Amino acid sequence: MPTLRGIMFNFSLMFSDILMLLSAFFITFWLRYHSGIFKAASSSLAAYSNMVAFSVLLMLIIFQAFRLYQEKRTLFDEDEFFILVKAVFLAFLIVITATFFFKATAQFSRVVLTATFAISIPTASMGRLTLRAIQAAARKRGINTRNVLIIGDGSLAQMVSEKIKDHLELGYVIKGILRPNQLKRFGAILEGRDISVVFIATRIDHNRLAELMARHDHVRYKLVPSLIETMTEAPSYEEFKDIPLVILKERDAVSSYLKWKRSMDFSFSVIALIIISPIFLIISLLILLASRGGVFYRHRRVGKNGQVFLLYKFRTMRKGADRMKPKSELNSPLFSMRKDPRVTFIGRILRRTCLDELPQLLNVIRGEMSLIGPRPHLPEELKEFKRWQHSRLQVRPGMTGLWQVSGRHELNFEKTMMLDLYYVKHLSLWLDLKILFKTIPSIIFSGGRW
Repeated sequence: MPTLRGIMFNFSLMFSDILMLLSAFFITFWLRYHSGIFKAASSSLAAYSNMVAFSVLLMLIIFQAFRLYQEKRTLFDEDEFFILVKAVFLAFLIVITATFFFKATAQFSRVVLTATFAISIPTASMGRLTLRAIQAAARKRGINTRNVLIIGDGSLAQMVSEKIKDHLELGYVIKGILRPNQLKRFGAILEGRDISVVFIATRIDHNRLAELMARHDHVRYKLVPSLIETMTEAPSYEEFKDIPLVILKERDAVSSYLKWKRSMDFSFSVIALIIISPIFLIISLLILLASRGGVFYRHRRVGKNGQVFLLYKFRTMRKGADRMKPKSELNSPLFSMRKDPRVTFIGRILRRTCLDELPQLLNVIRGEMSLIGPRPHLPEELKEFKRWQHSRLQVRPGMTGLWQVSGRHELNFEKTMMLDLYYVKHLSLWLDLKILFKTIPSIIFSGGRW
Protein backbone atom coordinates (compact mmCIF):
# COMPACT_ATOMS: atom_id res chain seq x y z
CA MET A 1 0.00 0.00 0.00
CA PRO A 2 1.30 3.50 -0.81
CA THR A 3 2.27 5.58 2.21
CA LEU A 4 0.94 9.07 2.92
CA ARG A 5 4.35 10.54 2.09
CA GLY A 6 4.37 8.56 -1.16
CA ILE A 7 0.95 9.94 -2.12
CA MET A 8 2.04 13.47 -1.28
CA PHE A 9 5.17 13.05 -3.37
CA ASN A 10 3.11 11.84 -6.35
CA PHE A 11 0.93 14.94 -6.06
CA SER A 12 4.09 17.04 -5.92
CA LEU A 13 5.31 15.25 -9.05
CA MET A 14 2.05 15.97 -10.86
CA PHE A 15 2.17 19.62 -9.80
CA SER A 16 5.77 19.83 -11.01
CA ASP A 17 4.82 18.31 -14.37
CA ILE A 18 1.96 20.79 -14.79
CA LEU A 19 4.23 23.70 -13.88
CA MET A 20 6.98 22.55 -16.23
CA LEU A 21 4.55 21.96 -19.12
CA LEU A 22 3.07 25.45 -18.68
CA SER A 23 6.60 26.87 -18.49
CA ALA A 24 7.42 25.23 -21.81
CA PHE A 25 4.36 26.84 -23.39
CA PHE A 26 5.09 30.33 -22.01
CA ILE A 27 8.72 30.11 -23.16
CA THR A 28 7.60 29.10 -26.64
CA PHE A 29 4.85 31.75 -26.78
CA TRP A 30 7.27 34.50 -25.76
CA LEU A 31 9.91 33.40 -28.27
CA ARG A 32 7.36 33.20 -31.09
CA TYR A 33 5.46 36.45 -30.56
CA HIS A 34 7.39 38.80 -28.25
CA SER A 35 11.13 38.07 -28.46
CA GLY A 36 11.60 39.75 -31.82
CA ILE A 37 13.47 36.74 -33.15
CA PHE A 38 10.61 35.69 -35.43
CA LYS A 39 8.43 37.83 -37.65
CA ALA A 40 4.88 36.89 -36.72
CA ALA A 41 1.55 38.59 -36.12
CA SER A 42 0.74 39.03 -32.45
CA SER A 43 -1.51 36.57 -30.68
CA SER A 44 -3.16 36.44 -27.28
CA LEU A 45 -2.72 33.84 -24.58
CA ALA A 46 -6.49 33.43 -24.45
CA ALA A 47 -6.46 32.01 -27.97
CA TYR A 48 -4.33 29.12 -26.75
CA SER A 49 -6.05 28.57 -23.39
CA ASN A 50 -8.25 25.65 -24.48
CA MET A 51 -5.41 23.96 -26.34
CA VAL A 52 -3.04 24.33 -23.37
CA ALA A 53 -5.62 23.01 -20.89
CA PHE A 54 -6.38 20.03 -23.14
CA SER A 55 -2.66 19.30 -23.67
CA VAL A 56 -1.83 19.44 -19.96
CA LEU A 57 -4.76 17.17 -19.03
CA LEU A 58 -3.89 14.76 -21.84
CA MET A 59 -0.24 14.56 -20.81
CA LEU A 60 -1.15 13.87 -17.19
CA ILE A 61 -3.41 11.02 -18.31
CA ILE A 62 -0.68 9.62 -20.59
CA PHE A 63 1.96 10.00 -17.87
CA GLN A 64 -0.30 8.01 -15.56
CA ALA A 65 -0.85 5.37 -18.25
CA PHE A 66 2.92 5.10 -18.75
CA ARG A 67 3.29 4.61 -14.97
CA LEU A 68 5.31 7.78 -14.51
CA TYR A 69 3.51 8.35 -11.20
CA GLN A 70 4.14 4.94 -9.66
CA GLU A 71 6.33 4.75 -6.57
CA LYS A 72 10.00 4.79 -7.54
CA ARG A 73 12.86 4.61 -5.07
CA THR A 74 15.66 5.59 -7.44
CA LEU A 75 16.73 8.93 -8.86
CA PHE A 76 15.60 10.28 -12.22
CA ASP A 77 17.43 8.02 -14.66
CA GLU A 78 17.62 7.17 -18.36
CA ASP A 79 14.72 4.69 -18.13
CA GLU A 80 12.38 7.34 -16.76
CA PHE A 81 13.69 9.84 -19.32
CA PHE A 82 12.97 7.57 -22.29
CA ILE A 83 9.48 6.78 -20.98
CA LEU A 84 8.91 10.52 -20.57
CA VAL A 85 10.00 11.13 -24.17
CA LYS A 86 7.62 8.45 -25.47
CA ALA A 87 4.73 9.85 -23.41
CA VAL A 88 5.32 13.42 -24.63
CA PHE A 89 5.61 12.26 -28.24
CA LEU A 90 2.32 10.35 -27.99
CA ALA A 91 0.59 13.39 -26.50
CA PHE A 92 1.99 15.55 -29.31
CA LEU A 93 0.63 13.21 -31.99
CA ILE A 94 -2.82 13.22 -30.38
CA VAL A 95 -2.92 17.02 -30.07
CA ILE A 96 -1.77 17.54 -33.67
CA THR A 97 -4.37 15.05 -34.89
CA ALA A 98 -7.06 16.79 -32.84
CA THR A 99 -6.21 20.23 -34.31
CA PHE A 100 -6.61 18.85 -37.83
CA PHE A 101 -9.79 16.96 -36.95
CA PHE A 102 -11.45 20.05 -35.44
CA LYS A 103 -9.95 22.31 -38.15
CA ALA A 104 -8.10 24.42 -35.61
CA THR A 105 -4.81 24.68 -37.53
CA ALA A 106 -5.61 28.26 -38.52
CA GLN A 107 -6.13 29.26 -34.89
CA PHE A 108 -2.99 27.65 -33.46
CA SER A 109 0.57 27.96 -34.71
CA ARG A 110 2.02 24.52 -35.44
CA VAL A 111 5.44 25.95 -34.62
CA VAL A 112 4.22 26.87 -31.13
CA LEU A 113 2.65 23.45 -30.66
CA THR A 114 5.74 21.55 -31.79
CA ALA A 115 8.18 23.71 -29.82
CA THR A 116 6.03 23.51 -26.67
CA PHE A 117 6.10 19.73 -26.63
CA ALA A 118 9.82 19.68 -27.51
CA ILE A 119 10.74 22.09 -24.70
CA SER A 120 8.48 20.26 -22.24
CA ILE A 121 10.85 17.28 -22.34
CA PRO A 122 13.84 19.09 -20.74
CA THR A 123 11.63 21.18 -18.41
CA ALA A 124 9.66 18.17 -17.14
CA SER A 125 12.92 16.22 -16.80
CA MET A 126 14.47 19.04 -14.77
CA GLY A 127 11.45 19.19 -12.47
CA ARG A 128 11.51 15.44 -11.88
CA LEU A 129 15.28 15.43 -11.40
CA THR A 130 14.97 18.12 -8.72
CA LEU A 131 12.10 16.46 -6.87
CA ARG A 132 13.69 13.03 -6.86
CA ALA A 133 16.97 14.54 -5.60
CA ILE A 134 15.07 16.17 -2.72
CA GLN A 135 13.33 12.87 -2.01
CA ALA A 136 16.66 11.01 -2.01
CA ALA A 137 18.17 13.53 0.41
CA ALA A 138 15.19 13.04 2.74
CA ARG A 139 15.58 9.26 2.64
CA LYS A 140 19.25 9.57 3.56
CA ARG A 141 18.08 11.42 6.68
CA GLY A 142 15.72 8.59 7.59
CA ILE A 143 12.52 10.11 6.17
CA ASN A 144 10.15 7.88 4.16
CA THR A 145 12.21 4.72 4.63
CA ARG A 146 10.98 1.16 4.19
CA ASN A 147 11.94 -1.87 6.29
CA VAL A 148 13.38 -4.68 4.19
CA LEU A 149 13.76 -8.43 4.63
CA ILE A 150 16.11 -10.41 2.37
CA ILE A 151 15.49 -14.10 1.75
CA GLY A 152 18.66 -15.93 0.73
CA ASP A 153 22.03 -17.11 1.95
CA GLY A 154 24.32 -16.97 -1.09
CA SER A 155 26.25 -14.39 -3.10
CA LEU A 156 23.02 -13.03 -4.62
CA ALA A 157 21.64 -12.13 -1.18
CA GLN A 158 24.98 -10.58 -0.23
CA MET A 159 24.97 -8.50 -3.41
CA VAL A 160 21.48 -7.16 -2.65
CA SER A 161 22.52 -6.32 0.91
CA GLU A 162 25.62 -4.45 -0.28
CA LYS A 163 23.64 -2.52 -2.89
CA ILE A 164 21.11 -1.38 -0.30
CA LYS A 165 23.86 -0.27 2.10
CA ASP A 166 25.73 1.56 -0.67
CA HIS A 167 22.62 3.42 -1.87
CA LEU A 168 21.03 5.15 1.10
CA GLU A 169 18.94 7.27 -1.27
CA LEU A 170 16.76 4.21 -1.84
CA GLY A 171 15.47 4.56 1.71
CA TYR A 172 15.69 0.84 2.49
CA VAL A 173 16.53 -0.34 6.01
CA ILE A 174 17.56 -4.01 6.28
CA LYS A 175 15.79 -5.62 9.22
CA GLY A 176 17.02 -9.14 8.65
CA ILE A 177 18.32 -11.79 6.25
CA LEU A 178 16.30 -15.01 6.31
CA ARG A 179 17.78 -18.29 5.10
CA PRO A 180 15.57 -20.42 2.80
CA ASN A 181 15.38 -23.15 5.45
CA GLN A 182 13.97 -20.64 7.97
CA LEU A 183 10.80 -19.75 6.04
CA LYS A 184 8.65 -21.00 8.91
CA ARG A 185 9.62 -17.80 10.76
CA PHE A 186 8.62 -15.63 7.80
CA GLY A 187 5.21 -14.49 9.11
CA ALA A 188 6.49 -13.70 12.60
CA ILE A 189 9.39 -11.65 11.25
CA LEU A 190 7.10 -9.66 8.93
CA GLU A 191 4.81 -8.63 11.76
CA GLY A 192 7.46 -8.18 14.44
CA ARG A 193 9.76 -5.98 12.37
CA ASP A 194 7.13 -4.09 10.34
CA ILE A 195 8.51 -5.32 7.00
CA SER A 196 7.10 -3.70 3.86
CA VAL A 197 9.49 -5.01 1.17
CA VAL A 198 10.89 -8.53 0.73
CA PHE A 199 13.79 -9.25 -1.61
CA ILE A 200 13.87 -12.91 -2.68
CA ALA A 201 17.50 -13.56 -3.64
CA THR A 202 17.45 -17.33 -3.91
CA ARG A 203 15.71 -20.10 -5.79
CA ILE A 204 12.40 -20.89 -4.13
CA ASP A 205 9.65 -23.36 -4.97
CA HIS A 206 6.90 -21.67 -6.99
CA ASN A 207 4.13 -23.14 -4.86
CA ARG A 208 5.86 -22.03 -1.67
CA LEU A 209 6.33 -18.52 -3.09
CA ALA A 210 2.66 -18.31 -4.14
CA GLU A 211 1.61 -19.41 -0.65
CA LEU A 212 3.74 -16.75 1.03
CA MET A 213 2.43 -14.01 -1.25
CA ALA A 214 -1.17 -15.07 -0.72
CA ARG A 215 -0.87 -15.16 3.09
CA HIS A 216 1.08 -11.88 3.31
CA ASP A 217 -0.26 -9.81 0.43
CA HIS A 218 0.36 -6.47 2.20
CA VAL A 219 4.09 -6.80 1.46
CA ARG A 220 5.80 -5.87 -1.81
CA TYR A 221 7.90 -8.75 -3.16
CA LYS A 222 10.94 -8.19 -5.37
CA LEU A 223 12.42 -11.28 -7.02
CA VAL A 224 16.15 -11.03 -7.79
CA PRO A 225 16.82 -13.23 -10.85
CA SER A 226 19.75 -15.61 -11.00
CA LEU A 227 22.41 -15.39 -13.72
CA ILE A 228 20.61 -17.63 -16.20
CA GLU A 229 17.24 -15.95 -15.60
CA THR A 230 18.82 -12.57 -16.23
CA MET A 231 20.13 -13.70 -19.60
CA THR A 232 16.76 -14.77 -21.03
CA GLU A 233 14.44 -12.67 -23.16
CA ALA A 234 11.08 -11.43 -21.90
CA PRO A 235 8.33 -14.04 -22.42
CA SER A 236 6.00 -13.79 -25.40
CA TYR A 237 2.54 -15.29 -25.93
CA GLU A 238 2.45 -15.33 -29.74
CA GLU A 239 1.62 -18.92 -30.76
CA PHE A 240 0.18 -20.30 -27.54
CA LYS A 241 -2.06 -17.89 -25.65
CA ASP A 242 -1.56 -19.59 -22.31
CA ILE A 243 2.09 -20.67 -22.51
CA PRO A 244 4.92 -18.09 -22.33
CA LEU A 245 7.55 -18.58 -25.03
CA VAL A 246 11.11 -17.29 -25.14
CA ILE A 247 11.56 -15.69 -28.56
CA LEU A 248 15.17 -15.31 -29.68
CA LYS A 249 16.11 -12.60 -32.17
CA GLU A 250 15.93 -13.66 -35.79
CA ARG A 251 19.29 -13.84 -37.55
CA ASP A 252 18.17 -11.55 -40.40
CA ALA A 253 16.99 -8.85 -37.99
CA VAL A 254 20.25 -8.95 -36.01
CA SER A 255 22.30 -8.93 -39.22
CA SER A 256 20.48 -5.85 -40.53
CA TYR A 257 20.96 -4.06 -37.22
CA LEU A 258 24.71 -4.82 -37.18
CA LYS A 259 25.14 -3.54 -40.75
CA TRP A 260 23.34 -0.33 -39.89
CA LYS A 261 25.38 0.00 -36.70
CA ARG A 262 28.65 -0.44 -38.59
CA SER A 263 27.81 2.39 -41.01
CA MET A 264 26.90 4.67 -38.10
CA ASP A 265 30.10 3.75 -36.23
CA PHE A 266 32.23 4.62 -39.24
CA SER A 267 30.46 7.89 -40.06
CA PHE A 268 30.41 9.16 -36.47
CA SER A 269 34.06 8.24 -35.82
CA VAL A 270 35.32 10.05 -38.93
CA ILE A 271 33.34 13.19 -38.06
CA ALA A 272 34.40 13.01 -34.39
CA LEU A 273 38.09 12.70 -35.29
CA ILE A 274 37.90 15.77 -37.50
CA ILE A 275 36.13 17.83 -34.83
CA ILE A 276 38.39 16.84 -31.92
CA SER A 277 41.68 16.93 -33.84
CA PRO A 278 42.81 20.07 -31.89
CA ILE A 279 42.20 18.17 -28.63
CA PHE A 280 44.28 15.29 -29.99
CA LEU A 281 47.16 17.68 -30.65
CA ILE A 282 47.00 19.28 -27.18
CA ILE A 283 46.87 15.90 -25.39
CA SER A 284 49.80 14.62 -27.49
CA LEU A 285 51.95 17.61 -26.50
CA LEU A 286 51.08 17.20 -22.81
CA ILE A 287 52.02 13.52 -22.89
CA LEU A 288 55.37 14.25 -24.51
CA LEU A 289 56.12 16.97 -21.97
CA ALA A 290 55.09 14.79 -18.99
CA SER A 291 57.44 11.84 -19.59
CA ARG A 292 59.65 10.09 -22.10
CA GLY A 293 58.07 7.79 -24.64
CA GLY A 294 55.58 7.88 -27.49
CA VAL A 295 52.13 9.43 -27.61
CA PHE A 296 50.15 6.25 -28.19
CA TYR A 297 50.01 2.96 -26.32
CA ARG A 298 49.27 -0.16 -28.39
CA HIS A 299 48.06 -3.34 -26.78
CA ARG A 300 46.85 -6.71 -28.07
CA ARG A 301 43.15 -7.31 -27.45
CA VAL A 302 40.60 -9.90 -28.54
CA GLY A 303 37.93 -8.72 -30.96
CA LYS A 304 35.01 -10.19 -32.85
CA ASN A 305 35.19 -13.97 -33.38
CA GLY A 306 38.37 -14.12 -31.29
CA GLN A 307 40.48 -12.11 -33.74
CA VAL A 308 43.40 -10.34 -32.01
CA PHE A 309 44.01 -6.68 -32.88
CA LEU A 310 46.09 -3.75 -31.62
CA LEU A 311 44.05 -1.39 -29.44
CA TYR A 312 45.12 2.28 -29.41
CA LYS A 313 45.10 4.53 -26.37
CA PHE A 314 46.91 7.66 -25.29
CA ARG A 315 49.93 6.66 -23.21
CA THR A 316 49.19 7.25 -19.51
CA MET A 317 52.14 5.40 -17.94
CA ARG A 318 55.88 5.82 -17.80
CA LYS A 319 58.05 4.18 -20.41
CA GLY A 320 58.57 0.45 -19.74
CA ALA A 321 55.53 0.20 -17.43
CA ASP A 322 54.57 -3.27 -18.78
CA ARG A 323 57.77 -4.75 -17.30
CA MET A 324 56.91 -3.62 -13.75
CA LYS A 325 53.23 -4.55 -13.52
CA PRO A 326 52.16 -4.76 -9.84
CA LYS A 327 49.62 -7.23 -8.46
CA SER A 328 45.95 -6.42 -9.06
CA GLU A 329 43.90 -5.28 -6.07
CA LEU A 330 40.90 -7.27 -7.30
CA ASN A 331 40.54 -11.01 -6.91
CA SER A 332 39.70 -11.17 -10.61
CA PRO A 333 41.29 -11.78 -14.01
CA LEU A 334 40.64 -8.08 -14.68
CA PHE A 335 43.65 -6.03 -13.55
CA SER A 336 42.83 -2.99 -11.43
CA MET A 337 44.68 -0.75 -8.95
CA ARG A 338 43.52 2.46 -7.29
CA LYS A 339 46.88 4.26 -7.22
CA ASP A 340 49.07 2.63 -9.83
CA PRO A 341 52.59 4.12 -9.32
CA ARG A 342 53.33 3.73 -13.04
CA VAL A 343 50.70 6.29 -14.09
CA THR A 344 51.89 9.84 -14.80
CA PHE A 345 50.13 12.98 -13.55
CA ILE A 346 48.75 13.71 -17.02
CA GLY A 347 47.84 10.05 -17.32
CA ARG A 348 45.66 10.20 -14.20
CA ILE A 349 43.72 13.11 -15.65
CA LEU A 350 43.30 11.33 -18.98
CA ARG A 351 42.09 8.16 -17.26
CA ARG A 352 39.70 9.99 -14.94
CA THR A 353 38.07 11.76 -17.91
CA CYS A 354 38.40 8.73 -20.24
CA LEU A 355 40.19 10.95 -22.77
CA ASP A 356 42.91 8.29 -22.96
CA GLU A 357 40.47 6.12 -24.92
CA LEU A 358 39.80 8.64 -27.73
CA PRO A 359 42.37 7.02 -30.10
CA GLN A 360 40.11 3.96 -30.17
CA LEU A 361 38.09 5.91 -32.74
CA LEU A 362 40.84 4.70 -35.11
CA ASN A 363 39.99 1.11 -34.16
CA VAL A 364 36.33 1.85 -34.89
CA ILE A 365 37.14 3.23 -38.33
CA ARG A 366 39.27 0.17 -39.10
CA GLY A 367 36.32 -2.09 -38.20
CA GLU A 368 38.04 -3.67 -35.20
CA MET A 369 35.75 -2.03 -32.64
CA SER A 370 32.35 -0.39 -32.32
CA LEU A 371 31.32 2.71 -30.39
CA ILE A 372 29.14 0.58 -28.10
CA GLY A 373 29.69 -3.04 -27.21
CA PRO A 374 31.48 -5.37 -24.75
CA ARG A 375 34.93 -4.11 -23.80
CA PRO A 376 37.80 -6.07 -25.43
CA HIS A 377 39.62 -8.54 -23.20
CA LEU A 378 43.29 -9.40 -23.12
CA PRO A 379 44.23 -12.66 -24.90
CA GLU A 380 45.37 -14.20 -21.60
CA GLU A 381 41.97 -13.52 -20.04
CA LEU A 382 40.27 -15.91 -22.48
CA LYS A 383 41.42 -18.89 -20.42
CA GLU A 384 39.02 -17.70 -17.68
CA PHE A 385 36.06 -17.96 -20.07
CA LYS A 386 33.66 -20.86 -19.80
CA ARG A 387 32.53 -22.30 -23.12
CA TRP A 388 29.12 -20.60 -23.08
CA GLN A 389 30.74 -17.24 -22.23
CA HIS A 390 32.54 -17.15 -25.60
CA SER A 391 29.28 -15.90 -27.14
CA ARG A 392 30.30 -12.39 -26.08
CA LEU A 393 32.85 -12.55 -28.93
CA GLN A 394 30.04 -12.64 -31.52
CA VAL A 395 30.02 -8.83 -31.79
CA ARG A 396 32.69 -6.15 -32.11
CA PRO A 397 34.01 -4.84 -28.79
CA GLY A 398 33.06 -1.26 -27.95
CA MET A 399 34.57 1.95 -26.61
CA THR A 400 31.83 1.96 -23.99
CA GLY A 401 29.49 -0.80 -22.90
CA LEU A 402 26.91 -1.97 -20.42
CA TRP A 403 29.28 -2.82 -17.58
CA GLN A 404 31.22 0.43 -18.01
CA VAL A 405 28.06 2.36 -17.14
CA SER A 406 27.01 -0.10 -14.41
CA GLY A 407 29.91 0.14 -11.99
CA ARG A 408 33.07 -0.36 -14.05
CA HIS A 409 35.93 -1.59 -11.82
CA GLU A 410 33.62 -1.96 -8.83
CA LEU A 411 32.32 -5.09 -10.58
CA ASN A 412 34.06 -8.46 -10.46
CA PHE A 413 34.78 -10.64 -13.49
CA GLU A 414 31.55 -12.66 -13.23
CA LYS A 415 29.34 -9.56 -13.08
CA THR A 416 31.07 -7.91 -16.04
CA MET A 417 30.70 -11.13 -18.00
CA MET A 418 27.00 -11.32 -17.13
CA LEU A 419 26.41 -7.76 -18.35
CA ASP A 420 28.38 -8.33 -21.57
CA LEU A 421 26.38 -11.46 -22.33
CA TYR A 422 23.16 -9.64 -21.57
CA TYR A 423 24.14 -6.99 -24.15
CA VAL A 424 24.92 -9.61 -26.81
CA LYS A 425 21.57 -11.33 -26.26
CA HIS A 426 19.61 -8.05 -26.30
CA LEU A 427 21.22 -6.21 -29.23
CA SER A 428 19.08 -3.23 -30.18
CA LEU A 429 19.27 0.45 -31.05
CA TRP A 430 17.27 1.20 -27.90
CA LEU A 431 19.84 -0.48 -25.65
CA ASP A 432 22.67 1.34 -27.45
CA LEU A 433 20.96 4.69 -26.87
CA LYS A 434 20.49 3.92 -23.18
CA ILE A 435 24.18 3.05 -22.78
CA LEU A 436 25.20 6.19 -24.68
CA PHE A 437 22.91 8.29 -22.53
CA LYS A 438 24.51 6.90 -19.34
CA THR A 439 28.15 7.13 -20.46
CA ILE A 440 28.84 10.81 -19.69
CA PRO A 441 27.19 10.75 -16.22
CA SER A 442 29.09 7.55 -15.47
CA ILE A 443 32.39 9.26 -16.29
CA ILE A 444 31.55 12.34 -14.22
CA PHE A 445 30.16 10.59 -11.14
CA SER A 446 32.06 7.30 -11.15
CA GLY A 447 33.73 6.94 -7.81
CA GLY A 448 34.90 3.52 -8.93
CA ARG A 449 36.86 4.79 -11.93
CA TRP A 450 40.50 3.78 -11.28
